[in-house]
Amino acid sequence: MLEATLAYINNHLEENITLEELAGVTGYSPYYLHRKLKEELEEPIGNFIIRQRVQTAAYLLCFTSLSVTDIRLLVGYENDSAFSRIFKKIKGASPRVFRKNQRLHAAGITTERYLSLKCEVVRLPEQQAVLFPCIGNYFSRDIYKVWDKVASFLEEQYLAPEQCTFYSVFYDCQSISPESVCRYDAAIVSKKSLFFIG
Repeated sequence: MLEATLAYINNHLEENITLEELAGVTGYSPYYLHRKLKEELEEPIGNFIIRQRVQTAAYLLCFTSLSVTDIRLLVGYENDSAFSRIFKKIKGASPRVFRKNQRLHAAGITTERYLSLKCEVVRLPEQQAVLFPCIGNYFSRDIYKVWDKVASFLEEQYLAPEQCTFYSVFYDCQSISPESVCRYDAAIVSKKSLFFIG
């Protein structure tokens, strides 16, 4: 029950999540669900949702170049001042200041139990791609060093970045935790069948 509820919350952070919706997802009554979640999470579900929104925002501030406005909307805050106020209360700095000091904060981001963003499955036309597989933790910057291998490959093949389309392939990202070891692939697709791999 807990994992299903957490997954639902983290996949709907941009929405107004109600106890009735969560009860519908789990099949329990709102009263029973509220009591059970408070017991398991050791805090009211409303507080947990707020913390998850702020934690996800902090992750996005540290590891993406999305604007603060886009991040605010992704985590379910329509109002800029409300978002800034609650973010500062939990993280001790406004979102903009937090981003400026991201190197100091990045390590602390991995302490939360569950983090996920709503994903979208997109079917792309069949193309030949070169994959650079990697195993590691999505919360660690080290896993993304695989892109250094991509840069070396492009250099060896005498390809300019603008001749390719780049993809990140995440596996099992709906259930990751700071302890998870997952597969991550960097993928490149040539725009004009330019790969000459020997």
